[in-house]
Amino acid sequence: MPPHSAQSQASGPSPARATTTGAPLRGWVVASLVAMLLLGGVGRWITRDEPLELDLSVYATVAHEMLGGRQLYSDLWDHKPPAVHVTYAVAEVIAGYGMQSVLLLNVTTLWLTLVGCYLAGRALGGAFSGLASAATFLVLSFCLELQANQPNTEVFINACTVWAMWLVLRDMTANRPLGWWAAVAVGALVGLASLYKTIAVLPIASVLLFWSVWSGLGRSGRPSSRTFLACCVAGGVTLLMWVAVGGYFYFVGRWDAFYTCVFSYNKVYASGSMGVWAMLLGPVNCVFWVATGLALYLREPSESPTEIRTMLRYAMLTLAVGSALTVALPGYPYLHYAQLWFPVSAMLMAWLVTGAEPDSHGARATWDLRPVKALAVVLLPLAVRHAYFLATLSPEEWSDRKYGNVFVASRFVGLRLRTILEPGERYYHLGTLTGLYYYSGLSPVSGLIIHQPLKTYDYPYPPAPLSPPEIREPLLERLMNDLHQARPDLVTIESRDLALLRQYPRLQSHPLMAWLVSDYVLVPESVEDQTPLIRYLVRKGSNIERRLLAAPSEASPVPNPAQGPRP
Repeated sequence: MPPHSAQSQASGPSPARATTTGAPLRGWVVASLVAMLLLGGVGRWITRDEPLELDLSVYATVAHEMLGGRQLYSDLWDHKPPAVHVTYAVAEVIAGYGMQSVLLLNVTTLWLTLVGCYLAGRALGGAFSGLASAATFLVLSFCLELQANQPNTEVFINACTVWAMWLVLRDMTANRPLGWWAAVAVGALVGLASLYKTIAVLPIASVLLFWSVWSGLGRSGRPSSRTFLACCVAGGVTLLMWVAVGGYFYFVGRWDAFYTCVFSYNKVYASGSMGVWAMLLGPVNCVFWVATGLALYLREPSESPTEIRTMLRYAMLTLAVGSALTVALPGYPYLHYAQLWFPVSAMLMAWLVTGAEPDSHGARATWDLRPVKALAVVLLPLAVRHAYFLATLSPEEWSDRKYGNVFVASRFVGLRLRTILEPGERYYHLGTLTGLYYYSGLSPVSGLIIHQPLKTYDYPYPPAPLSPPEIREPLLERLMNDLHQARPDLVTIESRDLALLRQYPRLQSHPLMAWLVSDYVLVPESVEDQTPLIRYLVRKGSNIERRLLAAPSEASPVPNPAQGPRP
C-alpha cells in the first residue's frame, strides 16, 4: 500500500474537512458543472448558423451520400479514416440532413469532453481541479483563431483523449497498476480516436509507454510488469479495432480503395508538408510549450509523495509531447490542428490548482486562494473576449474572421443553385468547395468531390503535394468517366482556379481542363448575381445555357491558357 494511502486511512477525514467540503461543496460542484454545460450549449447555439468550412462540408456530404447507398472510398473519396463519416451519418439519421445534425454533434462532443475533463482533473487533484480543467476546456473551445467552435475531427479525438486520461490518472494517482477493464476501455478510446485520425494514438500511447517504463524500473515502489501488461492489453484492443475495420473493407471488396485513401495518400500528403520540426517549433506550438513548462515547474501537488509527484509531472510532459507530435506530423499549419492541445491545457490547469481546496487531512481548513487567483487571471480575459465575440459577431462574421468570405460565398451560391437548376439537370463543382453540395442538396455526379489528389503540376492551389501516378491516374480516369457519362449541365469553379488556367499554360493538357474548355462556356459575372469567388460554366447546347444566356454574345469562352492573361 502506498504511504499516502495508509496515512489517509489512519487519519481519516477531519471534522474541518467534513464541515467545509461536505454536501454544500458537492452541490456547488454539480451546479458549477451544470452551468458550464449550459454555457457551452448556448455558445454553440449562437454560432450554429456559421457556414461549414471545407472539412465539415466534406464529412456531411459524404455521410449523406453514404446514407443514400454510395460507398466510401471506392466511390466517395476522402483521405480521413471512416469514423468521422460514420459519426456524421449517425447524426443525420438522428437529427436529419442540415445544420441541426451538425449542432447535435457540436453540443454532444462539447458536453462529453467537459465531463471527461472534470473527471480527469478531479482524479488529478480533487473537485476544484476538475472544475478548473472543465472551465479551461470550455474557454478554449470558443477560441475563434483556432476554429474551435465547429465539430472537426479534433473535437471527437479530444473527447476520447480526456476520457482515456481519466481512466489512466485514476490509477496512476493511487500508485496502482492500470486495471484490466480500464485497459480495455483505454484501448477502445484510443482506437476510436485513431479512427478519426490515425496519428491520434500518440498522446495516450506516450503516457502509457512512459508509465510502463516507470513502473518497470520501480521508481514508485517495487518493479512491476503489471502496468506494462495492462498497456499491452490497451494496445491490443486498439489494434483489434483496426483489424476489424480493415477486415470489413476487405470482405466487402474495398480494401484497395481504403488502403490507398487512408494510408498511401496520407503518406504522400505529409511528404509535401513544412516538416515536423518546423511545425513543432511553430508559433502556436511554442505558446503551448511555454504554458506547459510554466505549469509543470511552477507548482506541484503538495499532498502527494515525492515519487508520485514526479511520476505525474512526467506523465503530463509525455502527454504534451504526444499531443505536440499529433499536431505537427501532418506538417501543415492549419490552426484547427492546435485544438489537440486542449486536453493537455485542461490537465495542466488542474495540476496548477491542485491543493487549493481545504487539506484532506484537516491541516488546512480554508481555501488557498493563490491558485484560484491564478486560474482567474488566465481564464477570465479569454472568457470575456470570447463572450464579446459571441455577443457582437454574427455567424457569418465568425466565418469571415477565420477563413475570409469563401465559405459564406459557398453557402450563398449553394442555396442559389436550388433555384437555378431544374429537376433532372446535373451539377458538378470543380474544386474543393464541397459546401456547394451541402447547401444545395444536390448529389455530386462523381464521388471525387475534392481535387487535391488530381494535381499533375506543382501549382500553388490546392495546397497539396503531387500524387504519384499510381494514385492519381486511376482517380482521374474514374472522374473523367463519371463526367462523360453524367454530362453535368452546370459546373462551378473558383475564380482562383480560372486564374491558374491563365498563369500556368501547362494546365491546358490536364484532362479536366481540356474537357472544361471544349464543352463549357463561362457565364458572365453579372448573370445570376454570381459572387467574385465562384463562377458558373454551362454545357454548350444545354437548356440551362439557353436560360442563362439569352443571347449567344453574352457567353464567354473558358479562358484558354494559350491566349495568355487578359489585359
